[in-house]
Amino acid sequence: MGTGKHKRRSSQDDDKDRYLKQGVEQTSEKFSPDNFPIHNPFEEKAAVDMNLSSYCTYLTEQTTGVPIEIYTEGLYERIREVYFRCFKHKGDMNVVSDFIAFYPEIAFGAPWLCELVKKHAEMRGIAVPKKGTPADRFFQMIAYGFRRTSKPGARGEKALRPYKVFLGKLIIHLYEQRFSRLYDSKDWCDADEDHREKTVSEMVQGILNEYHDLSPISRKLHGHLLHKRRRKAAVLIAHIRVGVPIRELEGKSPISPSQELLKSFAETA
Repeated sequence: MGTGKHKRRSSQDDDKDRYLKQGVEQTSEKFSPDNFPIHNPFEEKAAVDMNLSSYCTYLTEQTTGVPIEIYTEGLYERIREVYFRCFKHKGDMNVVSDFIAFYPEIAFGAPWLCELVKKHAEMRGIAVPKKGTPADRFFQMIAYGFRRTSKPGARGEKALRPYKVFLGKLIIHLYEQRFSRLYDSKDWCDADEDHREKTVSEMVQGILNEYHDLSPISRKLHGHLLHKRRRKAAVLIAHIRVGVPIRELEGKSPISPSQELLKSFAETA
């Protein structure tokens, strides 16, 4: 009699079984949202944004392992739905820009995008939309999406962005650990104001010697460290090092360092 525990089945497992029962031959409907539900639209969007090949690899891993035939209407239907669900979540206009930039050939075959165009065009009427209005923002993002289609590096930069944020978070953790060791030291705790000023100046100079591109933020970095704002100092360094906006480094990201990785990273620092 077996003693092993049965692994609890997930809805994804049920979807895989249903897919297998349908057979492995490729049809245009196989990967439509109705036949294979979209469980995590943001995860799928990350794969779609890279290119069709990466997306097909992602779907293959999620289903049977059988290579997927690309350029089918069922797959295009799924891509339209993925972008729609991501947009619907928060109404993020960047999703519209991504959709048009990466898939201009199918974007306006999406009913939801056509409806948005109609809605904002009616709101605008015959007058030029004022800056800052929803209609102005919407049409600006459409124009920006089309401009991005002519830039070969746009998709690569978009694909690399999560990894830059990931690296930035590791850098933040490393410097927070470094600053904490300073503030927890007896030398800092027993020091007077002048000695702390000198210690911070030496630390800032040491950081600038390592990375010359941090020179423009030296005064701000000095101020943060002198007042024990270790988190702000670390985020500022990461912002310059990886070239990602501070708000992205402080927010949630699709790829985040695990606690185990952060621990091992700190131990080797």
